[in-house]
Amino acid sequence: MHINPRQLRSHAFRVFLCRAGIKHQHTILGFDLPLPHQLIQHAEAYGRFLVEELKPWVDTHFRTRCGPADTGIGGSSLGGLVSVFLGAEYPETFGRIAALSPSFWWDDGVIFDWLPAYTEGPGRSLRLWIDAGTLEGGDEDGDGLTSTVADTRAFVNRLVQAGVGFGERLGYLEVWGGRHDESSWARRFPAIMGFLWADGPTQIERLRLKPYANHLRPEQTLRM
Repeated sequence: MHINPRQLRSHAFRVFLCRAGIKHQHTILGFDLPLPHQLIQHAEAYGRFLVEELKPWVDTHFRTRCGPADTGIGGSSLGGLVSVFLGAEYPETFGRIAALSPSFWWDDGVIFDWLPAYTEGPGRSLRLWIDAGTLEGGDEDGDGLTSTVADTRAFVNRLVQAGVGFGERLGYLEVWGGRHDESSWARRFPAIMGFLWADGPTQIERLRLKPYANHLRPEQTLRM
């Protein structure tokens, strides 16, 4: 699928994010691309479009900071899943990753095969946010956890066990009462941006969350 970046100009909008009292201008572009069952094949094509076509066009036409520390990718549900994949594939391009309620179950959990990319090489400098709402999905195995929470906990625990610093490079949040919808994601978006681009104490540190997700209790989660 080829999209002419010039066609996206009307869909691009710039927002100001406040960091250390200084306003930085960012360009944010959004896509709604359906992802068939063959996750990797289509995610790879999407990644090539972003890295080889869209980002070079944006960096040419806007005053952007082009390095990975100033470039992020994120999404919700399948968008969160693909963002984690692209962070693993392009750590020299995307240094900040946000996965809101990611569909880690998709394609039999194939995304877990890319987990080592966050623990070695250029991936060691990535900053990653993952979250899930406690009302997302069903409790198919009867363990008291919804499928979305169980999957995100498993992914986060493996990252922590591999040495990814919780509250430094890795942020994880279980949103008590959070649902799989845009309004829930929008309410925690400021916390996400604060963690990914924080210069001082991170949002995770202020929330006093513990390193391992299975230690989280309702009173330790951010109520939305």
